Amino acid sequence: MSKIQIFRKKLFTDSMSLEKRLQNTVLLGDGRKLTYADLGDPKGKPVFHFHGFPSSRLEAKIIHTKAEEVGLRLISIDRPGFGLSDFQPKRRIIDWPKDIEELANELKINKFNIFAISTGACYALACASCLAERINKIVIISALGSIEFKENGLIPNHRFIFTLAKFVPFIFKIGFWFIRCRRLKKEDKGDRYLKLNYRNLSLKDRLVLKDSNILNIIAEAQYEAFRFGLKGIAHEAKLLGGSWGFDIDKISKQLDIYLFHGLEDKIAQAAATKEIEQLLQRCKAKYFQDEGHISLLANFEEEIFSTVTFSSS
Repeated sequence: MSKIQIFRKKLFTDSMSLEKRLQNTVLLGDGRKLTYADLGDPKGKPVFHFHGFPSSRLEAKIIHTKAEEVGLRLISIDRPGFGLSDFQPKRRIIDWPKDIEELANELKINKFNIFAISTGACYALACASCLAERINKIVIISALGSIEFKENGLIPNHRFIFTLAKFVPFIFKIGFWFIRCRRLKKEDKGDRYLKLNYRNLSLKDRLVLKDSNILNIIAEAQYEAFRFGLKGIAHEAKLLGGSWGFDIDKISKQLDIYLFHGLEDKIAQAAATKEIEQLLQRCKAKYFQDEGHISLLANFEEEIFSTVTFSSS
């Protein structure tokens, strides 16, 4: 066998191995199936990754290589009704910590870190509120705010779609399918995603998406989110437009929480992270000039991951 054949075989084997790591399932106490991707270093320090909206566990493919490099086991979970995880009727944001606790117990993980992006922020903070004793640290990137925040919790576009999902979910589903989902079913889903979101992206975001494979991963992760319909997405949109169901200012002051936000973020305004920072009192926040919603992680991956790995137990 030639060196080229050996190389191609290795690439194929690695690809197959990665595909298997993208679909792991646990059965929860209430009978629901929870699906997760198990990426990074299989023997590394455990980090639960909470995806954005609308997205899925596949979003973690963006940081898989870096997690593997720095020795982190990256466990990225489909929230109920997203991807391959079963829908949970009447789900609340504050219910998420119970799922995480069950998953951690099933995987025999006592303590873990949390790495959350965008709308994953409220779920990370819900875990901080309920599971502080099991968390080493939390890192939140480009947090989306709450409608209850004093200033700029949500941009007008988000307020509109979340309100639509709350009061007329049927219209929300039709509109969401027509505007986004049907386009992401196409083979060129990455290009279609970029055209669809172009106006809502900062200059740095556009540059990052044009010059890397991040674009295709984001489009793939969003397509996976509605694999079995829009019921889960519509329900979460309603949740994101309402109360988070817990008090941020009552989260344990002993917990290490790190916030990162780009000041040119047009999807989730930095004012949201500033309010979270003020409410938490004991946290560390850093703001990046000229960075957007997606470019922040892409351009400062090294610095952000050094925070996740530093002094983790």
